[in-house]
Amino acid sequence: MGSKLASVLVALCLIGSPVIPSKADAPDNTFKKAQGRMYCEANPGRPACHATGTLTITLDPGYTIDRSYHQSAIPCCGGEENGNGNTTVIPAGVYMEFAGGHDGEWGVFNIRLVADSSNVDENGVVRARTILGETYCGPSGAVGKGGCNANAYGWIKEKRIN
Repeated sequence: MGSKLASVLVALCLIGSPVIPSKADAPDNTFKKAQGRMYCEANPGRPACHATGTLTITLDPGYTIDRSYHQSAIPCCGGEENGNGNTTVIPAGVYMEFAGGHDGEWGVFNIRLVADSSNVDENGVVRARTILGETYCGPSGAVGKGGCNANAYGWIKEKRIN
């Protein structure tokens, strides 16, 4: 048992602290969650990751986006080596959560909401929306430090069509 624990600790020192994304959850049950997540990963000693992520959400029949909801701008970035104090503006009707690794630096930027015109109902109303965003992850350059990852989760606030 002791040698297994020592092996795990040595492996963690070599690759850095793993990050298990927090249990992301919307403020209440009027939000519909997108499937999946935006994700970017960079391993130790490898180049940084730059990626465009998409999250698609199909609204329930008879519902539309509640654009009266406005999430405050949230910190864009994290990681032990990050000095960026900027925030990311979230579009009306959208709720986002970001998480990332401890080593290096990560960020989620330029969040936008677009209509998915390939998914319309019988009345011509667009039912699906896509949340787009840019992710970045730069692994630590310090000796003994690890890689990093960036995660973004999204929801759309729904309201019944009158």
